[in-house]
Amino acid sequence: MMDFFRKTVQVIQRLIVLSLLFNLLLYFPTVSTANAYDCGDLAPNYDPSKPFDPHIIARDLTKSEKDKLEKMFESLEGDWKGEAEDLICRGKKQYEKLQDLFTIRGEVKVDRDVNFRLEADLHSDINRRSHNEVIEFYLADNKLRLDTDSEAGDIENLIVTEKKVQFTTKRGIGGGYYSSSQPKREFFISLTMSSNSFTLEKRVYADSKLVSVQTRRFTR
Repeated sequence: MMDFFRKTVQVIQRLIVLSLLFNLLLYFPTVSTANAYDCGDLAPNYDPSKPFDPHIIARDLTKSEKDKLEKMFESLEGDWKGEAEDLICRGKKQYEKLQDLFTIRGEVKVDRDVNFRLEADLHSDINRRSHNEVIEFYLADNKLRLDTDSEAGDIENLIVTEKKVQFTTKRGIGGGYYSSSQPKREFFISLTMSSNSFTLEKRVYADSKLVSVQTRRFTR
């Protein structure tokens, strides 16, 4: 009888532990950006034997890629809410890692040409500040472009699947054209979606070293 009671108690304890773990996973569904990346991480495409090329090699979309992007953009149209996280690295050798957390509300609009526009409002209760963000993806001239439908929005290293699009681009400080007097800056951007959520991530590398990460996680 005592053995039965002891085993029953052990089973109940295990169930309680599993329940607690499940609730933690629900409360913390994603890995923190600050924990996922380290300041100074080398860019995925870093190759010390190749000099930095500021030119962007854009390519045309395949029919399959265009169809997938159109379907993805149209499925994301509407209102969203969620959380945003910024990781900022200060310094050159000894980095100071700064982290900002925000609540976020956004709306995705898709026009008749299936161009994607996200308008978002971010608010930080801790820092008591708010700001707006806009990100745009254009399907122009049979290419995917960022923020503008002209050649200034060209991107490269494009990968498109049914649930994800990722690419890189090169721009100067403030989003302008690359200048030889500025650090060699590369942007790695991805959009990953599921049935009722999507995540936007932008990583910035200066001279092939990570200097900032922006993560925007949205749910319906």
